[in-house]
Formats: sequence, structure tokens, C-alpha cells
Amino acid sequence: LRLKFLFSANIVLEDTVERIVVNNMYSDISMGLFIVRGENVFLVGELDQNKPMEEILTKTTIKEAVNLQAKKEEEKKKKLKEREEMLKALGLFQPSYDILQD
Repeated sequence: LRLKFLFSANIVLEDTVERIVVNNMYSDISMGLFIVRGENVFLVGELDQNKPMEEILTKTTIKEAVNLQAKKEEEKKKKLKEREEMLKALGLFQPSYDILQD
């Protein structure tokens, strides 16, 4: 039995925000109008509307959220580099590639 789902729905979103979540803090960046093409539309998850956002996360400034996000990403890269060095010393080195970097 083979099932195929062909959904095509273009969505126009007004007054959108990008939410940056780092640890237990968040900040919203206003993004304005967005058009989402049909092949990019899917449901990621549902919100627990019984819990207010303030009980789960603490709102912070955009600058602080971006700085925390950059710091967390830098720590992640440092740990990956340390792991690669350890594997290289053991003769098990497999380089990791980031296709988004030059």
C-alpha cells in the first residue's frame, strides 16, 4: 500500500516575528510580511496553551538573546574541535564539514 499526500498551500503571514530561544530566555524580532510557498508548509508541533509563556521562558532584549546564541554556538564549535583533536590523536579522525561556511 502506497500513500501519497499532495498538499499545496501558499500562506501569507502578516506581522510575523522570529523568536530566538536560548536556554530559558527568549526574544522576538519583528520580521513583517512573509510568503511561504506550498512545498515549505508543514506542522512542526503544538503549543501547550494551558501554560503561559512567562512561566516557561523569561523575555530578554534582542541584543542579549543574539549574544547568548552566538556564545552558545561558539561553545558548540569549541567542543566539536576538541572532540576532533581527541579522535585525531587516537587515529580515528573524521573531519566535519559545515556546508554553510566558506
